[in-house]
Amino acid sequence: MRLLNRTLGCLVALIGLGLAGWAPPAFEVLSGRVLPTPVASDQVAMTVWSGVAFVRVFGAILFGAGAVCWASNAQIPKTRTNATPDQTVIAT
Repeated sequence: MRLLNRTLGCLVALIGLGLAGWAPPAFEVLSGRVLPTPVASDQVAMTVWSGVAFVRVFGAILFGAGAVCWASNAQIPKTRTNATPDQTVIAT
């Protein structure tokens, strides 16, 4: 189960990284249109760029969630135990 969670966490992080890093080129490939130049007076351009920004933020959130899932399911290193003469166990 730990391996499955690590794999899913890595996959989600990679998808998030792809969305966050490649949102503008992905928009151009998927829609077949070129992104308009971001001019404040052009309402259509601002709407498109705000959508791209939303996708990038969503990708960053996915990346963070995937990284946390991947890191939280890492193997915990085994600690050695030494018994003292009075048989109390000390982890080292």
